[in-house]
Amino acid sequence: MHGGHFDLILMDWQMPEMDGIETTRQIREMEKVGGGHVTIVAMTANALQGDRERCLAAGMDGYIAKPIQTGELLKVIGGKAAIPPIPKPQPAAAKDFDYAAALASAEREVLDVLTELFLEQYPASLDEIAGAIVAADHPKLELSAHALKGLLGYFRAVPAQQAARELEELGSQSRSNAGTEPLARLRAEIEKLKPHLETYAMPHGKPKP
Repeated sequence: MHGGHFDLILMDWQMPEMDGIETTRQIREMEKVGGGHVTIVAMTANALQGDRERCLAAGMDGYIAKPIQTGELLKVIGGKAAIPPIPKPQPAAAKDFDYAAALASAEREVLDVLTELFLEQYPASLDEIAGAIVAADHPKLELSAHALKGLLGYFRAVPAQQAARELEELGSQSRSNAGTEPLARLRAEIEKLKPHLETYAMPHGKPKP
């Protein structure tokens, strides 16, 4: 940002009240009056068919998939943003998913920031999802599961992320009553992930004093 002007906006695709698509449309309308063109790049955890067209129609300049990789983000900041092709869906993860190997392949600077935060907050997030299922609060289920899914993606925790995605979709489909089983699966997968995160949070593998 310089002189009151933003050089780049990283726009979350899914936000409460006003989503990234509508926000971008409104920014573009204001630019028609005031002039200028700020680069807007969508951030989305769901790369779906039709996203490219929706981005272009709304006036976005590109999008970057979450979890964000440092190299890709630097390309965007360097002015190389482009609407990418939609990636092919990944196969379902095996039941014996190797969380330790997944964490070893994640970006270190991301883990440094998010590990302790996740360990502190995930119980409340699970309780929030459970409460939304009981209350049939579909929007809350969708948003809470979406937020947790995004965090899990940074750890490359594929099975846990898939369970969170299923809960998010149930919320969007107003089918919260079907969330008990995927929530149980999400809890179980996070319990598998948790000891590896706790080990990572320990300096040199030793408990903090």
